[in-house]
Amino acid sequence: MLTSHRFSCSLGTISLYFEDEALIGLDLEGSAGCGERLMAQLARHGIDPTAFRPEATPAALAVEQWLINYAAGSKDPFTLPRKLYGTPFQISVWNALEALDYDEVISYAELARRVGSNGYRAVGTAVGHNPIPIIIPCHRIVRQDGIIGRFGAGDGTETKRKLLRLEGHSY
Repeated sequence: MLTSHRFSCSLGTISLYFEDEALIGLDLEGSAGCGERLMAQLARHGIDPTAFRPEATPAALAVEQWLINYAAGSKDPFTLPRKLYGTPFQISVWNALEALDYDEVISYAELARRVGSNGYRAVGTAVGHNPIPIIIPCHRIVRQDGIIGRFGAGDGTETKRKLLRLEGHSY
């Protein structure tokens, strides 16, 4: 069963997408166009983007509450069910992102090293296709020179800066 849940909080308007009780996507609405990329990515893996039906399931409400708590400064780990649709390489990058602590901000090159790849650009592409931003903290990846870089959710770089500051970083 494919369901979706949309709500607003201090982070912005968020749409969550579930397969059964597992989170498979998050769209932080804004100018960056995350939702279109997410739906195209899910479609490539056989999920019909038109099949989601709005429903505030217990899983959706639990993820909503986690995000509200996160926005209020909670640093609790995300332990709710999630399912990733991507290539094995993408999934390895997303898993490495999830392993980052709240106080870690690293470069694409360092992330590539952690996943055993010399291709920091390939890692950057995988980061850019992260289906669950915020929860899989792709916002904690910056350029080698320390410049914040782009962000594909919400209002792009400004949203990334907001998330990093929320976590106590000085960007």
